[in-house]
Amino acid sequence: MRFKMKLFIMSIMVFCLTGCWDIRETENTFYITALGLDYQNGQYIAYAQFNNFSNVSKTGSSPSQTKPVVVAKGTGKILIDTGYSLYTTSQRKISFEHIKTLIVSDRILKQGGMKQILEFMSRFVQFRKTMWIFGTQKLIPEILTTVGPFQIPSIITIQSDPRNIYEQYSRFEPLRMFQFEAYYFEPANTAYLPFLTTSKIWIEGNKPLNQLKYDGVGFFAHSHYVEHMSEKELIGFKWTNPNLVRAPITVMKNGKPAAKLLLRDPKVKIQSYQRNGKTAFQMKVKFQAEIYQLIQFMPLNILEKYANQELERQIYYTYNKGLQRGIDVYQLSHVFYRDQIALWKEWKKRHGREQLLLDKSSLSLKAMIKIETGGQMKIKNEQ
Repeated sequence: MRFKMKLFIMSIMVFCLTGCWDIRETENTFYITALGLDYQNGQYIAYAQFNNFSNVSKTGSSPSQTKPVVVAKGTGKILIDTGYSLYTTSQRKISFEHIKTLIVSDRILKQGGMKQILEFMSRFVQFRKTMWIFGTQKLIPEILTTVGPFQIPSIITIQSDPRNIYEQYSRFEPLRMFQFEAYYFEPANTAYLPFLTTSKIWIEGNKPLNQLKYDGVGFFAHSHYVEHMSEKELIGFKWTNPNLVRAPITVMKNGKPAAKLLLRDPKVKIQSYQRNGKTAFQMKVKFQAEIYQLIQFMPLNILEKYANQELERQIYYTYNKGLQRGIDVYQLSHVFYRDQIALWKEWKKRHGREQLLLDKSSLSLKAMIKIETGGQMKIKNEQ
């Protein structure tokens, strides 16, 4: 009797289960995969990139069957209005929950829109702080409509998966939204934002293929956008990043290439100290290296000497370019804030600003490269 009663109760419970009655089918919702924000003629502009998920799920589909990327446009006097502007022309519900990338134009940055962007992103519940964030000097639709070679969808290009290529060639470390916010709001810090552009070096068939590439970095200080610096000007920027995975350097001798080394395992240490009543900084960078190509044969210790000289030259070059633009590229003011907080507070009170007034003499540098391997060839250290 008890068994029958238990069976009866369990049967009622099973029939009361709701199941998946409220499930949303993927094809019934438009999912934004990347969002671009711009500012023109007194209005904010939002560009929403939509990908057809069949491009990703159907791995056996041919290029002719691949669906193109769709980009929608919304405008408004304030940022939230751009979202409602998108709704007016959409045929289905729009979801902001799966945005992988945010791209902002230099026009909205120069207008002071970053504060508005961060404020807006912090209030709208569907936004995730794990999205990647980039800047651009190009027109945003050109960035969002760029697909990869072989018609691969944009969600597996550097726009949405930047760590993939960064682990092979570490140029500018990509940032997620929460990482950028931490740098942006940190006292005395210089936040950076990687920029994207397009290139037509690749060829598909007989036609130039539009591809995404990095285009330097935009810098922020005192929660304001300062300026963009090109990749050429930032040749030494990557060498001070402790998160660098691997990157090549060309060693020069007498103005000619002598060797190509691959640097990895960085150790970066910056300390502040007082010198003649002024704050100065000592930077030490250490790398392990392997020889990729040896053009001018020389003893190993001499090669390391020339490599150290070239590394220091590149780091100083970027530092001086930053000084010309009023940019603390290596975040030295933040080092001072962390090392000597009492002196930093006095400086801020006396000068009314968080960042130091740096010059060429403010930074001393020592580079130490240790060549560990010559690749497949054994190293002969002939002294």
